[in-house]
Amino acid sequence: MLKKIAIFISALSFLVFGSQLVSASSQDKADQFYNSLPKDEYKEYSDASVKVREYIPYKDVQKFASKLGEDYVTQKKVGSNQSIDPNHQVYFYASLVDNDKMTLKKYAIYDATTKERINAGFSQQAKREAVDNGTFAGWDKSTGTSELSNSRN
Repeated sequence: MLKKIAIFISALSFLVFGSQLVSASSQDKADQFYNSLPKDEYKEYSDASVKVREYIPYKDVQKFASKLGEDYVTQKKVGSNQSIDPNHQVYFYASLVDNDKMTLKKYAIYDATTKERINAGFSQQAKREAVDNGTFAGWDKSTGTSELSNSRN
């Protein structure tokens, strides 16, 4: 009987602590890949209030994208790519700056096997109150495809 209890406790411990090891390993993979990217490929906002780095199945992108706010990375943008197996591993990175003057969001998704970027996007929005009271004077940098690598301070 004691042997059965010991086996049960061992199995339960593995389930609890083993899942934490897998999670840490996934986070390490996402961090390592991020650090290997050229800075002109993708860079988090230095003053971001939300930074997401994940190594996940493609089907989970929407779940992690929700940290940027509702519908920013929509199914239409990323979830409808029929050529990607939903269980295929990807790296998902996102960054959000939200202050009294503006909101900036960007994300990038990379194929974990080929290391190629699958999708990316960004948005910027001035806060109405900051525009009305004159504290928002415009964008300090032009935007475009280079926005993924810009660092705003």
